[in-house]
Amino acid sequence: MKMGVSSILCFERTIEECFKFATDFINIEHLDIFCCPPHCDLNAGDRSWLCIKEKLIDFGVSSSIKAPSFVENLISINRDIRELTFNEYAECIKIASKIEADAVIIKAGMMFYPEKRFSVFLKKDFIEKMSKLLDYAKEHEVFLLLENYYYPYEILREPRDFEEMNKLFCYSDFFGFALNIPHLLESGFSVEFLSKKRTIADRIIQVYVGLRPSPWELHNNPKSEVEILTETKKLLKYVSPRFVVIATRSLNVLKKFAEKFGWSGFR
Repeated sequence: MKMGVSSILCFERTIEECFKFATDFINIEHLDIFCCPPHCDLNAGDRSWLCIKEKLIDFGVSSSIKAPSFVENLISINRDIRELTFNEYAECIKIASKIEADAVIIKAGMMFYPEKRFSVFLKKDFIEKMSKLLDYAKEHEVFLLLENYYYPYEILREPRDFEEMNKLFCYSDFFGFALNIPHLLESGFSVEFLSKKRTIADRIIQVYVGLRPSPWELHNNPKSEVEILTETKKLLKYVSPRFVVIATRSLNVLKKFAEKFGWSGFR
């Protein structure tokens, strides 16, 4: 298991600047690259990605790509949004291959009232698009990981959603989950069920930790810290993820979590 950080830590900087900032402070083992302009542009040329790849190799750091997740929705009633999302996710897989990243993390999608009215068609389309993405991930030898979110309209939010997704896509060796513990707790659930459900536990490749409800929280919250740490330690008794990523915009919060995990990575 490798401990890592999300590049959201330096959201206002470029990936190159973020990498320098992170390695100035931390001996990181893994970098989760947050793909969102202006921090990171999917349309950046090969030269930029080659530069990132070289830095990752120089520092002996593995990586993953966190796909855009603000307006993207793979199960949207709007066909243009579905296509845009699919194309962006496919491009992330391509980029991951270029920099030799281990995984691409994507948001499953959201079903509002209009989507629920046409759920049969949209779920069928979602499965088809996911299957194509998984084929593409296999071709490039990159894991495709679904991340859970906490809004009520998310299609991957609670334990039963993990079971449903796993039943649909467990045929692929490149399918898995990026379990976001703050999101799970914010949804009102615990890691208890997921950690002991072997078919799901074995698919948890990456784990996100940080303050509730999301990485955008800047202020230290002792209660949130304790909850996240307790649940993470509970999870790690049963699950062996490849990467545990501290996702936060605050260097102080990052230091706090690293210290609590006994991660002697600070210079």
